[in-house]
Amino acid sequence: MAADLLALLLKAALASGLATLVIIALRKAARRLAGAEVAYTLWLLVPLAALALLVPPRTVQVETAPERAAISSSQIQTRATATLAVTSSPTSTTSALPGVTVLALTIWGAGAAGLIGVQFYRQRRFTRRAGPLSPVEGGVWRAAGPQVGPLLVGVLRPRILVPSDFERRFSPEARDLILLHEHIHRRRGDVAVNAAALLLQGLFWFNPLIHLGARLMRLDQELACDARVAAERPGSRKAYAEAMLKAQADGTTLAAPLACAWPARSALAERIAWLSRGAPSNTARRAGAAAAVLLALSGSVAAWAAQPPREVTADRDAASPAARALGGELIDALIEGRFDEAYALIGQGADVNRARLGDGSPLILSARTGRPDLVRALLAAGADPNLAVSGDGSPLIQAAAGGDLDSVNLLLAAGAGVDQIVPSDETALINAAREGKMPVVQRLIEAGADPNLAVMAPRFNGDMERRSPLSMAEREGHADVAAYLRAQGARA
Repeated sequence: MAADLLALLLKAALASGLATLVIIALRKAARRLAGAEVAYTLWLLVPLAALALLVPPRTVQVETAPERAAISSSQIQTRATATLAVTSSPTSTTSALPGVTVLALTIWGAGAAGLIGVQFYRQRRFTRRAGPLSPVEGGVWRAAGPQVGPLLVGVLRPRILVPSDFERRFSPEARDLILLHEHIHRRRGDVAVNAAALLLQGLFWFNPLIHLGARLMRLDQELACDARVAAERPGSRKAYAEAMLKAQADGTTLAAPLACAWPARSALAERIAWLSRGAPSNTARRAGAAAAVLLALSGSVAAWAAQPPREVTADRDAASPAARALGGELIDALIEGRFDEAYALIGQGADVNRARLGDGSPLILSARTGRPDLVRALLAAGADPNLAVSGDGSPLIQAAAGGDLDSVNLLLAAGAGVDQIVPSDETALINAAREGKMPVVQRLIEAGADPNLAVMAPRFNGDMERRSPLSMAEREGHADVAAYLRAQGARA
């Protein structure tokens, strides 16, 4: 689970970084040809590219070999022997490094929490320094001091804040233009956009492209807002530029992370220069907006399509009614200990993935009864090593609980999930630790089992309790297993 989360975060970081590079390459050309608002729209690509990876990848069906249903008992034995030759050595299974993965996620989470915490502190400090607010009109509030505003602040309830000397400092025309600018920010939800950018910066705090992109996005946001003001007040460009200069010259506006400040000091020269340019035609703006949306959507689809497909096995023989009937007979034969008959049923094409509540599957039953020879035969016939039945566990859980190291090795080599959780049956490591099966505990840890993976499970009286490998080993008095787990980093 931890490894999957780390892989997902790394892919999302890469996708959002590449999207940022694409936008940096296109934004100036888009602004020149289609306007500042189109350049601002391009930034949709960054979150969409990251979110696209949360959509499950496409599924590809892979059919099993068609001759499987017709194989003989001797062929089953031959394949099983070949499987044993591959899996007889415990070192043949690639060992995972759960500790490194957890450490990487811990560092990642600490960096994200630290950066978001700093921004939260800055926002709270701004709120305190703004002092008590007094309402003006139309959603406008007056700050207690001259250094707060004009700006729009607040994600859930955006408010326009103006300095205490707003009327004295600015002419009526300048005030009208400034408030129009902030109202446009509010209509477009720009504070929420800035909050999303801060979240991405926190999540991918180590990626300089994300921080550069956030800064450039805010500049494009202001230029887009300026372009809308110029479109609604075409004769006020000069007065608008003078209002920006006056606001900058009269004092420093306090900064807030979750705000749209007016004017932004670092972008002032570029914003005033942009006002002197003519606006693109309506046709160019519409075509550019359509192209920007198309790029964002196609880029997110490309990020999703770049994921490797998830393969699922489609076995037509096992799905046939005859094979399912034989699968039921196979389960009965294994329950009753008729193992020679079980071999014959496998050779006749029995559905080796038939499952029955209360009994399990053929592979679960073989692992439960300590028959690695049947485990090998079933795996060779296409049995799913991860097929679980609630109440009956999984093949690996049953083999681990019984201390059947040979079956454990066979199942791990066949792809059994070492940390697979089955409701009411916990995990393989928890079961092995509870039963004191030291060789199996060591093998599972070697294969990457998480010694701290705990689950909530019901007691006999219906209450829920937390079960972990260490707590189960200590409860059952297996001191040697508990000491080994602690040495591997297990915590109670």
